[in-house]
Amino acid sequence: MSKQLISFDGKYYFVDEDTLDIIEVHLDKPLLDIKQQKEILKVYIKDNK
Repeated sequence: MSKQLISFDGKYYFVDEDTLDIIEVHLDKPLLDIKQQKEILKVYIKDNK
């Protein structure tokens, strides 16, 4: 289960490369806002092409 660290909107998140789950660093809770999840995934995909 490899994870990538992503910086977005002044916060840091882990994106699990296997499941694409997003976890905010230090809070260890998945984001509930789907709009934020989509934006983070865009950054993740862009950074990992």
